[in-house]
Amino acid sequence: MTYNQIYFMGTGRVGGACLQILAEACVSVPITCLSVEQYAIPTVENQCRQMGIPYLRMPPKELRLFLSQQEAKILLLSAHNSYIFPKEIVEKENFTIINFHNAYLPNYRGRNAPTWEIFYQEKFGGATWHFVAPTVDTGMIIVQEKVPIQPDDTALSLLMKSAACGVSLLRQHIGSFLQKERMPHVPMSSGKLFLSSDIPNEGFYDTNWSLAKGYAFLRAMDYRGLPIMPVPRIRLEDRIYEIENYALEECASGGGADVLRSCKTGWKPTRLPPEGMGICWQMKRLEELQAGIFLIRDTADEWETNYFISGEQAGAWIDHNEVTGVLFSDCFFIVRERNDFLHLYFVAVKSKQFMDDLLALQKFFRRKIVVDLVGEMRSMREMLMQCRFFSYRTLTRMVGKTSSLHSFRQSI
Repeated sequence: MTYNQIYFMGTGRVGGACLQILAEACVSVPITCLSVEQYAIPTVENQCRQMGIPYLRMPPKELRLFLSQQEAKILLLSAHNSYIFPKEIVEKENFTIINFHNAYLPNYRGRNAPTWEIFYQEKFGGATWHFVAPTVDTGMIIVQEKVPIQPDDTALSLLMKSAACGVSLLRQHIGSFLQKERMPHVPMSSGKLFLSSDIPNEGFYDTNWSLAKGYAFLRAMDYRGLPIMPVPRIRLEDRIYEIENYALEECASGGGADVLRSCKTGWKPTRLPPEGMGICWQMKRLEELQAGIFLIRDTADEWETNYFISGEQAGAWIDHNEVTGVLFSDCFFIVRERNDFLHLYFVAVKSKQFMDDLLALQKFFRRKIVVDLVGEMRSMREMLMQCRFFSYRTLTRMVGKTSSLHSFRQSI
């Protein structure tokens, strides 16, 4: 053992896991945990209390002074730690500082590496343990491993996989970490540095992106509510909306139609979305429904519809928050929420694309859908059958007024 004192800096589950490995491997040298995090997740602090390890929290200036006064031979292990070590501490001859970084260095130095790896559509992320140098994430590499990025990985899922890989690497190599002369020293070139304030495309979804790029952007921003990245936004005409949820669904032809569920309210469609893209929102005004219908009617020579609902009736549904609009480039779906199924109305151009749009809608909502066809509508009937709808020979709507409840009862 080459050290007289070991310091550890880390937070959360990753920090706790690394501290446990360090403590199990090092029983003859004292370990002390250091922290500058004012509101740190108490995982490591509680763990130190249980393991009898000293835990010192101090402001950054005090920590700088504290470290500068240490004269013993020291190993400082940093994992999931945001503190940037001052140059004069890094260059102290009695200090060896080793840091975990959740990327395959030298690529993606700095903060939020999983976000940038996904946004730039990389094939892999990674985990790297390296010596700390005066500039961020440029010290010589000790050990690293690639982490494959799957097509549906989000920033959070990749962050967790990279962290697990880093913990595994520490467990495998902790012996050499405690013997500096046994550690590899791989020189590292300097890649681009990303700051915590950097955000992909300033946080805006670009409607000119390909579907693959747009999906990568949404996944890159997705930390499932953790305050790491802001909620992604989209600019449509002169208004800005937040994207609260998203899904990518492949269409039957393999082209990859998707529904972007931005959960916008009060949005009046003024233009058709790009082909293959659907825009979904909860309707708040009757004018929104009318605008969607007119967009399809005004851009097509031939169209079909099963929507013959009065404005008064549709307005009542909208007032009760029962209506969702889904607009594609050649079809407008009006989806009414019922207790055990969705009632679907449409205004659509006669085309094969109608089937792809309908399949994307089915996969997105994943509920039983009922469609009423009025008259013959043979081509629409055939397309619905190909989309696995069951056909009823007759459709009867019975409306009766009860004397006691003064309500209407519908049955199919």
